[in-house]
Amino acid sequence: MTLFSVLTGGLVTMFLGQNSLSPFVKTIIKIAGIWLTLMFWLMDFRVISYILAERKRAMEIENMLGYRHQTNTYPLFVKRERTNVLIFYLIEWVLTSTGAIWAIYLGTIVFWILTFIYGDQF
Repeated sequence: MTLFSVLTGGLVTMFLGQNSLSPFVKTIIKIAGIWLTLMFWLMDFRVISYILAERKRAMEIENMLGYRHQTNTYPLFVKRERTNVLIFYLIEWVLTSTGAIWAIYLGTIVFWILTFIYGDQF
């Protein structure tokens, strides 16, 4: 996340800081920002899927060996009764560490898309 923040901050600074950039260079910066965000978001998704798969496998091995280390630890995702109100479900999801990071990625993607739509005003 640190590397993502630094690289995105550099791109935003280049995009917003210098008025002398040509429209072609600004377009390249916007494309690089979208690509960078999608790349880090995908890497984060893959890391989470590996962690969940490894934890599931650890629990299977524990069952075979008779241990209960992973089984007794706090679950990665707490399953709660689902609420019918979507906004409460979204707020609860964003308050997790994964949800907060994904919200940052989503906000960054929205920022770069808005620079394409309202590019002349930046």
